[in-house]
Amino acid sequence: MADDEDYWNSTLTAKPFDFDAIDDSNGGGSVSRLFGVSHQGAASKRHDELSIPDDVRSVTSEESPSVRSDFGDEDIPPRAPSQTTSLASRTSSHLMGSSPPAVETITSSVVATVSPPSSTTSTAGQSIKRALAKTLHPSLSSTSTPTTNELAFRPRLGSSSSSHHSQLSAEVQYLKRNLEVSRKDQWIRITPREMVWRIMRNKPFSLENYRSIEEKVALLDQALNLHDTNAILIAILHLKNTLSLALFVEEMAKKPDAVDQYLEYLKEDGCYQECLDFLERLGRTDQVAFLQFEMALLSPDIVTQIKDLDLAVRRQPLPTATRPSDLPHIKKYRSLLEIQRPIEEHDEKAARDPRNEAFAQHPRKSILGLSLVQTLFYCCLYHFDKPETSFCSPLFLRKTFAITEKQFLWTALSALAKTQKWTEIQALLTDKTSWFGQPKPKAVIGFDRVVDTLLRSGTPPDVLAYYLRLIEDPEVRLQYSLRCKCHSVIIDTFAALKDFEKLQEYAGRFDSGSDEYRYCQQILQKVTVR
Repeated sequence: MADDEDYWNSTLTAKPFDFDAIDDSNGGGSVSRLFGVSHQGAASKRHDELSIPDDVRSVTSEESPSVRSDFGDEDIPPRAPSQTTSLASRTSSHLMGSSPPAVETITSSVVATVSPPSSTTSTAGQSIKRALAKTLHPSLSSTSTPTTNELAFRPRLGSSSSSHHSQLSAEVQYLKRNLEVSRKDQWIRITPREMVWRIMRNKPFSLENYRSIEEKVALLDQALNLHDTNAILIAILHLKNTLSLALFVEEMAKKPDAVDQYLEYLKEDGCYQECLDFLERLGRTDQVAFLQFEMALLSPDIVTQIKDLDLAVRRQPLPTATRPSDLPHIKKYRSLLEIQRPIEEHDEKAARDPRNEAFAQHPRKSILGLSLVQTLFYCCLYHFDKPETSFCSPLFLRKTFAITEKQFLWTALSALAKTQKWTEIQALLTDKTSWFGQPKPKAVIGFDRVVDTLLRSGTPPDVLAYYLRLIEDPEVRLQYSLRCKCHSVIIDTFAALKDFEKLQEYAGRFDSGSDEYRYCQQILQKVTVR
């Protein structure tokens, strides 16, 4: 015990590192020589009793005539017996050779600040010293000799530039400041507001002193007041890690903003089940059902999606006067998935047949997971001629999901224009329920939008001219006619507007022998005769 007390109470002095103190002119220019460590009492006796590995002893013992320095070509003479260093210093010196300035300074600082109790036994003292050396140099447990790669990447003092020295010095100073701040924080009480400001400015901080629930809640309140996301999440996670689950939920229920931030954090991290359990404990049943619906959409296959949707239907809360239920929409989406399954199975096989022109001209994509409008577009693109009794028929989808006439017409028109089915488009835009039994063109979305849709699909001019003439407003008809460059419709529209000056000007664009020029002259002659 006396030996232990003398050993641990011995004086350890570490000189601060200074690059200017290096003298390469004499025979001993090693950086490790800048750190002098002296022991009093029974230090030398204690070092003889410590169990030191043979490879470490070979570097530090007096038997070695000299040690090669990694920072230069000079040799380090062996130390005198009175200058015996501590085990941590000798271990670090053996492992790193002549260690870089930053490592040796930090090693000496840490060794100098360690002060174990005087009652520590000899075995405990050896364990602590070995653990300290292993912490400073993790590779000590695996190897005791530096490899060639380690020596190659180790900075050498003789060949390093001044900028490299400055960088190492700045790094050492930064680590010193952080170490000093962490040491002072153990004894200084920091207010929650100051701690949040530290977090916001990305400075070193420690929340170990916030032990009472009042202090932890005050830290969260300050983070919420300053509206910093990182500080809020740090305060929330500190609450979660240090409180029981029931108490954590109780405190979080009082702060809706913190709850929303925590839920977003869990979703971004992919912890949907934890988010679901947290919402259930808070009693937010409507959000539980919606989150279950989101989880169903993320399922890898359609079978799992349908099962998860059934679970979401069972968790759906009852509708209230202020909030209607989402149950009808979830059921509709589930029915849509049930319809998409057989269509996908059928079309996947049909697409492999090279004789199928529809899939050859327009390669298909999977229909699974598409919205209702996208599914309708898919069916109009590949199965427009199917009867209403077929699952893949657009008419079946229209009847099953009560699709409005405008939605159906717009979607079907876009799909048919892409496949250039002009006859089907004409049948789609014909009203067969006329009072007098005569079919009549009809477009609930307006023929101007019909022309606009056809114009983007490369429709032939004669087809465009037919639908241009069905636009009732002459100004709008003239605008679209100029875009489509349908000369006959433009000439007729000028005549309908009785703007003969522009008609005469427009006729001057054509050659005298062209059909458009002769047509303009016929209209102008009729006006002159009148």
